[in-house]
Amino acid sequence: MDVADVVVAASRSRAEAVITTLEPEPGRRTKPRAGDHTLLEAAHAHLDWVAQHSPSDDERAAERQRVARIEVKVGAAWDEVAAAIAREKHRNPAITYVPTQAASPATMPHPDYQERVRGRLRQWLTRHGRDEGRLIFEGDAVRIASSVPKSIDRLMRLFAGEEEFQNWLVRERERRADQAAADAKRQRVKQAALQRAEAARREQQAAKAEAGDGVRTIWPPEDHARSQPVAADMPAAQPAGRPPVPERTSPPEAVPPASVDYPATQPVNRRPPDPPVVTRVDPQREKEGERQVPPGPAPRGRPKGPPPHIRSKGPDDIAPPQRPMDRGSER
Repeated sequence: MDVADVVVAASRSRAEAVITTLEPEPGRRTKPRAGDHTLLEAAHAHLDWVAQHSPSDDERAAERQRVARIEVKVGAAWDEVAAAIAREKHRNPAITYVPTQAASPATMPHPDYQERVRGRLRQWLTRHGRDEGRLIFEGDAVRIASSVPKSIDRLMRLFAGEEEFQNWLVRERERRADQAAADAKRQRVKQAALQRAEAARREQQAAKAEAGDGVRTIWPPEDHARSQPVAADMPAAQPAGRPPVPERTSPPEAVPPASVDYPATQPVNRRPPDPPVVTRVDPQREKEGERQVPPGPAPRGRPKGPPPHIRSKGPDDIAPPQRPMDRGSER
């Protein structure tokens, strides 16, 4: 309606100015000129055309009344929306943010920059929100570590209670709870597997102990003064191609108590003699060793100095000085 009023007024303004100038009024003298009658008729014709194509005053009044009724309905609907928004703002959030630094109440940025500031908080949560060392959940509360910049603390105080960030925080808390449950289950399965393996190992050791294969006796070191075993006690040579099999000996007899006196010349045999070590010689390598050719004589060193037919340069063998070249001889 406002635009229509402006358009109609602009369409009538030129014609009304022409009529006001050319029509005489009481007390104002006008000097007639050629063509004034034609301009005056054209101005009246234009005003008639504008009145024919413009809404009438009654139509404008009716339209203004209809717009007023619509504005009343719009105002009532907006009051409902504002009340709902106010209840949403004052609703207790699911996760409460606990500021880490004592600071003055956060001031809301300018409306033109609110979305940009929210974008900074979204970017930080996307990069570091899953770091348990920076964003810490404690029940229904959340806080950030002291190493996080103060700007993030201000942004959290401003926007942590909004629905968008509340939903993100709730999802992150549920994700961490699921991850902790999965890690605990994996740890229990690992402990159970280790316990089963330990039980199986113990059962295997018990079975070997019952069969006599798991017992091994460690004998004390032999005295160096004992004489080496004679060749008659050595076992027979094993066939070529197989490692020697040491002969099993019976364990030594129990040592009598210390109260029994033994002759000084009679040695006490505490353990059986060690079996001899049989070294196996590979016949192939032995044949290759026979085929090796003894090295030849070492080469003699070359004589020092030049050959006898070449005379060495002595102190008298000094090159004669060169004569300076005459000017123009190069040509």
